[in-house]
Amino acid sequence: MARVQWTDEYLTQQRQSADPIGDAAIRTIFERRDIKELDAFMGRLVADDSIPADLPDEIRSFLAETSALPSWASVEQMRAAARMFNIYGGGSVD
Repeated sequence: MARVQWTDEYLTQQRQSADPIGDAAIRTIFERRDIKELDAFMGRLVADDSIPADLPDEIRSFLAETSALPSWASVEQMRAAARMFNIYGGGSVD
């Protein structure tokens, strides 16, 4: 793999390319002006990490395409990181 130089140009380009699958799902929901669906999903996701049965089709498709973790991922480490963020990362930095 070639080494990437973190130039301003490279970083600007990366800021413009995000998650094509997720972006398409959100774009479709915004085009339908159905933001309430998305807000409700995000609220439930924050409160409970289970996947609700009544998701918009776009979100369901996105999750089906992207939900598999890579082989190197550690669920235990991710949970530990989430706990640490909930304790230390939620406050404001003044």
